[in-house]
Amino acid sequence: MDRNIDQAALIGTAVAGVIAVSSAEGRYEPFDSVVGVVLAIVLIAFYRPAPAATSGQAWTMAAPPAAVGALTACLVLSFPVDKLIGALARDGDSPTDLATSTALTLLWVLLFAGLLLYFQNRLLASRRVTEPPADPPAPSTEDIH
Repeated sequence: MDRNIDQAALIGTAVAGVIAVSSAEGRYEPFDSVVGVVLAIVLIAFYRPAPAATSGQAWTMAAPPAAVGALTACLVLSFPVDKLIGALARDGDSPTDLATSTALTLLWVLLFAGLLLYFQNRLLASRRVTEPPADPPAPSTEDIH
C-alpha cells in the first residue's frame, strides 16, 4: 500500500476523532460510539506502517498510530463509559461529566501505552521479515573433498 495513503488514513482518522470529540456538547450519545467504530474501521483498513530500521525509530513510528488508536477506542467506549459512570453516581451527585472525562483520559493513557508496545513490536517484527536472508557460509576446504 502507498505510504501516502497510510499517512492520510492516520491523519484523517485523528482529525475526525478530534472534531467528533470537541464538537459534541453535553453527554455522550450512542452515535459518538458509532463514529468511533467507523474511524476504527478506516484506521484498520488503510494504515500500514513501514518497517522500522532501528529500535529508536520503531518507538518514534509507533507513537502516532498508538495515540490515534487510543483516541478512536475511547470514542468507541465513550457512551458506555458515560452510562456506567452515570449509573454509579448517586442521585445528588452531578459532576459525572468530570468523572467521565477523567475515566476516558485514564483509559486513553492505558490504551496508548498498550498500543505503543504493540506497534513498536510489530514494526520491529516487520523489519525482521523484510530483511534479506543472510548469505550461507562459504564452503570450507574440508567440504570440497
